Amino acid sequence: MKKKSLFLIFGLLFTKVFGIVRELALGNLYGPGAISDAYIIASNIPNVIFGFVASGLVTTFIPIYSKVKSHKGLDVANKLMSNIMNILAGLSLILALFGFVFAEFLVNLFASGFDPSTQALAASFVRVSIFSVLFLAIKSISEGYLQINQMFLINPINGFVMNLIVISTIVVSFVTGQPHIMAYGILFASVVQTIISIILTKKYGYKHEMFIDIKDENIGSMVKMAAPIIVGTSIDQINKIIDTSIASSIMTGGVSTLNFALKISDSILGIFVSAIATVMYPSLATQAAEGKMDQLKKTISKVLVSVNLLIIPASIGLMILSYPVIDILYGRKFTPEQLTLTSTVLTLYSVGTIAFGMRQILVRTFYALHDSITPVVSGIVAVVINIVLNLILSRIMGLPGLALATSISAYVSVVFLYAALRRKVGVMNTRLFIQSSVKTLVSAIIMGAVVYLVYNTMGGKVGFAVSIVAGVIVYGVSILVMKIDETDAIFQMVLKKIKR
Repeated sequence: MKKKSLFLIFGLLFTKVFGIVRELALGNLYGPGAISDAYIIASNIPNVIFGFVASGLVTTFIPIYSKVKSHKGLDVANKLMSNIMNILAGLSLILALFGFVFAEFLVNLFASGFDPSTQALAASFVRVSIFSVLFLAIKSISEGYLQINQMFLINPINGFVMNLIVISTIVVSFVTGQPHIMAYGILFASVVQTIISIILTKKYGYKHEMFIDIKDENIGSMVKMAAPIIVGTSIDQINKIIDTSIASSIMTGGVSTLNFALKISDSILGIFVSAIATVMYPSLATQAAEGKMDQLKKTISKVLVSVNLLIIPASIGLMILSYPVIDILYGRKFTPEQLTLTSTVLTLYSVGTIAFGMRQILVRTFYALHDSITPVVSGIVAVVINIVLNLILSRIMGLPGLALATSISAYVSVVFLYAALRRKVGVMNTRLFIQSSVKTLVSAIIMGAVVYLVYNTMGGKVGFAVSIVAGVIVYGVSILVMKIDETDAIFQMVLKKIKR
């Protein structure tokens, strides 16, 4: 699992760097304004509509497919996949048509604070981008199939393709003065990603069949298992709607300001946590299906320790260097006030990155255990807290208050999920996890102090680069001195690779 995670991390690193370039293109060409706000809403709405229903079914696909393949064979499992893809394609078409007809309503729902011209622009974008929903379902199921077959690089491959197309269309739209080209870029990217995924599934032996059987008992099992996930996803999406709606009412460019900061913070999750979670999920599903609870608990503990080893120093580094990061990335188009505001939002999002990473792992663990109720309950608690804090903190702090509310609610969710997991699977090695996390945190704080001193002494882009290099060296030495088990294992694996 570690080797696959490292390969996937390098693949996602390249893709996420390209993803940051995408945000750079939007931020440096259009800045935090009406066009960026409209484009971001048009990008988010298809994912939200898809998330309400289809993502629940997609999440349950891997454990259900694995179970059917194990008990009934490959042919039956592949027929199930065909049935699922056909059903989701039909459902997605209905959702896309709904979005096309009610584009103005959706934009008003997501961003009630938009002025009439921005609202009209966003609605025209949505009428194009909404049809990407048709391809998201098929692509996601295909990616799940490839992950089952240990083809984990499909995510960075598709991510690279998407970013390349989106960046190209953003640049072309700016050069030609036709912002609508960006909306077509969203749709075209989803089409190309889907084609790549389908081609690869065929290479791994999948043959699609055109039929629909809604009476299949496995479809019924998926729906029952997916229903709570759909509810939980819906809660998350409602939370996102409230965030963007409040941001749009605070100021013009509020939606894009939140987006630019969040995307940088999310890049940490995408590079490290998503890679590990993607690789470990099929293993957890298999261990749960075979009743190997001791192995499952060991896997969870090792994954959580590994995640914290990577994400804690990255989060602290991003908090300390938030202003120079935003300045270097967006200084060309942003005013000094916009730079300060966006860096403050980034700092407060980074506070919660550790919790976001752990939550992603814990939620996947519950899904592998065929328990989709607990994540829903956790989500409801976290969202209620987030909404209340949003309303309070946004009045006190403005946009940064929305980021802080999101981070606080994420920690509440993690505590809830971990306690629930202990009740479900029995005693876990919590002491080892806490000890490793404390050692990691101490090492990261030492690293942060060095980064802060170096950057504030040297300043500028050179100081920024030197502070990062110094921080990485100090952190690496520190965690080796601290003797964290997972660090030793990773270090030995790297040495083995070098010797080869």
